[in-house]
Amino acid sequence: MAVSTLGFSTMTLLVRVGGTVLGLPTLQLVASRSVVQAGLAGVLLGATRTSLSLPRPGLWGLTFARSLSGTVGIMSFFAALQLLPLGDATVIFFTGPLWTVALAAVALGEPVARLDVAAAVVCLVGVAAVANASGGGSGGGDGDAAKATAAAALPLAARLAGVGLSLLGAISSAVSYVIVRHMGAAVPAALSVAAFGVTASVVSIAGMAVMGTPVVVPTTLLGWLITGSVGVCAFGGSMALTAGLQRVPAGIATIVRYVDVALAYAYGVVLLGEVPTPLGAGGAAAIVVAAAAVGVRRALRAP
Repeated sequence: MAVSTLGFSTMTLLVRVGGTVLGLPTLQLVASRSVVQAGLAGVLLGATRTSLSLPRPGLWGLTFARSLSGTVGIMSFFAALQLLPLGDATVIFFTGPLWTVALAAVALGEPVARLDVAAAVVCLVGVAAVANASGGGSGGGDGDAAKATAAAALPLAARLAGVGLSLLGAISSAVSYVIVRHMGAAVPAALSVAAFGVTASVVSIAGMAVMGTPVVVPTTLLGWLITGSVGVCAFGGSMALTAGLQRVPAGIATIVRYVDVALAYAYGVVLLGEVPTPLGAGGAAAIVVAAAAVGVRRALRAP
């Protein structure tokens, strides 16, 4: 799970830079990520001579459902990264464990405690705070103070759209996590990751064709490095996450990835100059504490 944290946090940084600095379209970033991920997973399947036959009927259908929900999740999150500061988009996306708890209760019959309900309320308050942090303001003040808050000073409509996309990504990813947990180790991690990559490649490329989105060819070494590295990081992160989800309960596995939030804010502040406002930072802290409490409770109750 620690490997997935490093892979995904680096991927989000690359997507943020690729979209906002280099002007690469969201669907193109999804496509490049997915093609590289599918290719690397295919090589791994061939090298390990993994059989494509699955032990139970219906597993291919579940694998496709997992791939489709994961595709919706990653497309939504990548779009949110073009609208919100890196840390804000990431922390809202990481409301996922709360959605995972709710979905696991319905689909897998896992119990829901009063703490889960309380955490959900706190989490929603945190999301509202992040959504309204500097929504429509200009950062206020001048000089260094204005520069420090410029990254968070977005029009309210843009922030709300970014928050909505992040939440959609979180819910879709939670569906994907629960499906992986339900399948267990019956579907090899490399096969699951390859199917995800192929599905996301087809959907994103078809989306570009339907919407008439032009392909932006990178003109710098940085552009090509981002285009390729997004897929490499996604492959490493997806492999580690899928393997982890197959072995431990979904709520426990996802809690480890909360280091992603700290890394995202660190990347945003140090590398991108995206300093959160007090309201945004408070909302982010509420989300992390609430979701972490759910993960810890489930970890302590696990057999």
